[in-house]
Amino acid sequence: MSVYESHKQHLRKLLSLADLSTDDLKQFSGVEEKLTSHQRQKLAKTRFTKIVQYREEQLQYFAYILENCLFMLWRHLEYYLIHCVPVNQQTSTYPSQNRRHTQLRRLQDLTGISHSSFGESDADSLPDIDRQLLMGVTSDDIETLKQTANSAIHDSILKKIQKIDQEYCKSRTHYSFVEALIRRVRRLLRLNTGS
Repeated sequence: MSVYESHKQHLRKLLSLADLSTDDLKQFSGVEEKLTSHQRQKLAKTRFTKIVQYREEQLQYFAYILENCLFMLWRHLEYYLIHCVPVNQQTSTYPSQNRRHTQLRRLQDLTGISHSSFGESDADSLPDIDRQLLMGVTSDDIETLKQTANSAIHDSILKKIQKIDQEYCKSRTHYSFVEALIRRVRRLLRLNTGS
């Protein structure tokens, strides 16, 4: 938000360059030697133009990062609140589904490592964090996520993101993409966390 405010402030100064005082022109031109007012305005205009271009580029990167982070948040919430099967939950009584679950790699498994490839002695020698990764997501983890999701992702954050999207990102990003993601995150939180 501060980058956006700074960008607006520099843009206003660039547009009102003729109205700036001589002291402001001295400060913004960056030159201490004696120059005419016209030369100082020219230097200040060049400097402000570069600053505004830099801020616009920076805002484009931030908008891209914001979109991707919001997308990843939505996908993770969707997976863990709707699709994730905890490791301590009973598996299906149908043998064909049990076989399929052992063949597919689950997201909470380590890449390329299945539970069956580790023996008990191997799992005991791993650090605590790796042992937790091998165990996967438990139903307690999912319940903790459901309980803490609303306090971590509260409505004021989503409103700020929406405000940034409406003020700046609208012309530079996919039309209504951020709004759709915000609606989906809110819906997931409302339906799956009880608020």
